[in-house]
Amino acid sequence: FASREVIKEILDTKFGSRQSDSLAIGELRDFLSAYRQAEGFTQKEITDLEESFMREQAVSVAGDNDDTLDALELGRVLRWFGISKSLQQVRRLIEEVDFDGSQQLEFREFLKLMRQFLQEEARQRREIFNSYTDSDSGLMPYIYLSSSLADITGADPDRTTVQTVMNATLHSKRPALDRNEFEYFFKQYRTTLMETTRNNA
Repeated sequence: FASREVIKEILDTKFGSRQSDSLAIGELRDFLSAYRQAEGFTQKEITDLEESFMREQAVSVAGDNDDTLDALELGRVLRWFGISKSLQQVRRLIEEVDFDGSQQLEFREFLKLMRQFLQEEARQRREIFNSYTDSDSGLMPYIYLSSSLADITGADPDRTTVQTVMNATLHSKRPALDRNEFEYFFKQYRTTLMETTRNNA
């Protein structure tokens, strides 16, 4: 999971005026350090994550002195990004990156959690797409979109939302998607869920 957008952003920021298409050892070290710091996110994505983290902090019952998220707060932040998880699932997510055992996440731990979550979800999407594809064409028929979304998100998708996103994103004459189209469809579906959540907040 190496985002092309993140790689391009780091290269442009660190080495934008270079004419060479290769990096020296020191430059490679600088690039890798910046990539690790970014946790695989663009600066815009980090800003959005940080704003969500800080917004939840502003209304935290622990007050302004608390710079962490507990399971309930993290659940609200995840919903802000169109991700619905039970409290038990959120607690398990925290356990994966909570190295100090506080059962709360600082911002860097939150970034790491989001990266791990999105990487795992991307792997899962590939597997699910492959399980619904026609073995001859390598395409996934539209009729499996709702089932595939339910498999990925763990909840039945809203049919109206699915149809709206299909109408907005799927313009092919064939009644099936290739993997890139499926990824684009899912990204737009998640964006629609985020917008709905944010508009209702």
